[in-house]
Parts: sequence; structure tokens; C-alpha cells
Amino acid sequence: MAPNPLMDTLGWDYINRVMQGYGFKTIKIYSKLVGQSRQPANLGRQSNGSSMRELSQLMGKIYQNQLSQAPFLQTVLAQQTDRDISFKALEKTQSQWLGEKTGQNSLVLGTVLAFKVKGQIYTLAIMDRNQVGLSALQNAIRNIVSYATTHNLLSQNS
Repeated sequence: MAPNPLMDTLGWDYINRVMQGYGFKTIKIYSKLVGQSRQPANLGRQSNGSSMRELSQLMGKIYQNQLSQAPFLQTVLAQQTDRDISFKALEKTQSQWLGEKTGQNSLVLGTVLAFKVKGQIYTLAIMDRNQVGLSALQNAIRNIVSYATTHNLLSQNS
């Protein structure tokens, strides 16, 4: 299910209570997602809030099956249609792309992703605030994955 219909179905207040219940303090949903060609009805009351740290922690909880709807969310994230960031970055690496959620506005390009290296699942939140571009973001992802591949890191969500 796409984010905007999900917000319509569940409601912002419910989603925010669930996020608070999981301990997330900065993830706040107040408005729908807007694109260049999309202006949804009932847009919302203010900007959404989040932190890269909490988004990465949320992704970790999803892929460690710590949420009741984790299998459903894993399926949704694996069906991400915009695969220009980490999916392409992970091609020709020793890792397996599991899923991601990308985001972009006039100030930031970023993604929160899950990938597997040697049977170990990792999560990563990464963004470009300085507008260095997609290629630089992909290279950063590749470098992080390469490091994980060669250093046998344990997955951490801190």
C-alpha cells in the first residue's frame, strides 16, 4: 500500500501513537507525501518529522522481525519501484538488496535500506544534504557495503 492511502486508512494520530509506542520520538506524521505531479487531497497540517537515526532503527526493527507487521512491511519495502539509489548501488557487490524507502525534496535526497552480506542483515539510513548528487550517494553506499563485507560487522541499530 502506498504511503498516502495508508495514512488515509490508519490516520496520522494512530500512526504517531504507534511510533511513540515503539519509542520513536522524532518520527511524526502530519501530512501526506507530495510529488512534482501529485498534490493529494487533505494534504495535512504541517511538515512531517524524522531523524536518520530513528529511520534506521525502524528499518532494523522491521528486518529483525521486532514489529508485529514486519513480514508485511518487508514485502512492501522489497516492492519499492524507485530503485535508482541503493538497488543500483548494490549491483555488482557481494551483498543482496532486501528493500528500501527513498525520499527526495528540494533540500535532501536519501534512502533507508536493508541489505544482506554473508547472511547478516544490515540497515542503513543515508542522505545527501549538500546536493553532491546521486552518483556520490551510490558511491557512499558501495563503500559502506564494502566495509561491511570485509570487516564482518555485526548488525547494530544504535
